[in-house]
Amino acid sequence: MLADYLAIVYRLFTDIDAYLFWYPIVMSFRWMTGAVIGYFKDEFFTGKVSDPPKLEDPPGVTIMIPLYNEEILCRRTVETALQVDYPNLTVIAVNDCSKDNTAAVLDELDSIHKNLIVIHQIVNQGKASGLIAAAERSTDEYLICIDGDTVIDPHAVHWMVRHFVENPKVGAVTGNPRISNRNNVVSRVQVGEYSTMFGMIKRTQNLTGSLYTLSGVIAGYRKTAIKDIGYWTHDAMTEDIDVSWKMQRAGWCLKYEPHSLVWCLQPESLKGLWKQRIRWAVGGAQVFCKNLDVLVTFSYARLWPLYLEMVLSYAWCYLLIFATVTELFLESTYAMDFGIFVKPLILCSVCMFQIFVGTLIDAKYDKLYRNYGYMLFYPLFFWLIGFFAAAYSFPRLILTETAKYATWESSDRGSDSSGGGSDSSGRGSDSSDKESISSSSDAVSGSEHSTAEMEALLSNSNVMLYTSPPPSDLLSPSAPSDLL
Repeated sequence: MLADYLAIVYRLFTDIDAYLFWYPIVMSFRWMTGAVIGYFKDEFFTGKVSDPPKLEDPPGVTIMIPLYNEEILCRRTVETALQVDYPNLTVIAVNDCSKDNTAAVLDELDSIHKNLIVIHQIVNQGKASGLIAAAERSTDEYLICIDGDTVIDPHAVHWMVRHFVENPKVGAVTGNPRISNRNNVVSRVQVGEYSTMFGMIKRTQNLTGSLYTLSGVIAGYRKTAIKDIGYWTHDAMTEDIDVSWKMQRAGWCLKYEPHSLVWCLQPESLKGLWKQRIRWAVGGAQVFCKNLDVLVTFSYARLWPLYLEMVLSYAWCYLLIFATVTELFLESTYAMDFGIFVKPLILCSVCMFQIFVGTLIDAKYDKLYRNYGYMLFYPLFFWLIGFFAAAYSFPRLILTETAKYATWESSDRGSDSSGGGSDSSGRGSDSSDKESISSSSDAVSGSEHSTAEMEALLSNSNVMLYTSPPPSDLLSPSAPSDLL
């Protein structure tokens, strides 16, 4: 009896060992194959980034920029958005009740640029609320959202809008973020990660028109589609993942446009990187739980591969924890044989080969070969951070009190390689993550405009104050009639 039991346990551990080893290898070759096919299908014959396909009758487009404590970077972000090479363009900047001088900088820019609209939110309510305010204020059908620390490529809008014009079923298009701060190992590894890992996954998923997530750094939306799903979710830890699944559940198609470039800043410290990955992981777990019904609903069949991939990834993570605990603490003769040196070496070799393939594919957009050596650290540090973040995500989600709004905190960002930007929080690389869950009372506390500030803001006819939903007595005379 005992021998039979031990044989079953041994067989179980052997199967787990095989899954832990082969799953990342199979997925890696799947992404490489899909990325190569996607590259030759959608990118190889399209020409240069600076030569987008021309639109016969370019529709109106609004670039939306939600901002919080971005006094240092917002001027550059807004001005580069205003300089985008597109004939029918409006820019809406939303100040989410910043505590620094973001409001003053935006008001100064508003006095100079006629196609800039500034919205000041009276209470800090998070990125989703800011996007909703801008979307409702816009009169255009196509909306492009970029972060407040970014520099958008002059041709990015043209590349995005063509998908909406060509296919009425496209509800959103995600762009291709590039990292501008390349000052240390942490930031340089992310340069390769965004291009070779995230880019390859999106190219593979793009073949079927279903994406796990749009990029929060740059994404374009059809206003009809975003209204159809009830806009962005206020309490979502990662509004980009949440809105992606809401759109696809509603039947809209998502597309990836690698020519639509935007330059952004990313964490330069391990502490900042950990906070970022925790937010991503908890946001992913939040979406996973909200969409449990996908696997048992036939109308969502095209989302099955995406959801199954999440299931397999979480299974891999927790099985690795189980296997490690078994190996270290039970010390059973039937414990798993990890192949202490051989198997990790094979996995790392496959990872570096995937990075090499991604470097070749992305050479059209960035000179990534300069960062290839730094990517040796990816399997060592970033895999571990990603693994622990994923393992921590479900306990964190369960133990965290649900809030009404996912509000901002200042982010950990370095300066770009040219010295053109810096951490807007003024706290260096140990500052908090970009967005976090806070209760509505915490969001209001210490973050409201005084009466004098509101009167000063309203004195500018092109500036409006906004809450969600907006009370009519707090809107400027220039607000559209559908908001009054």
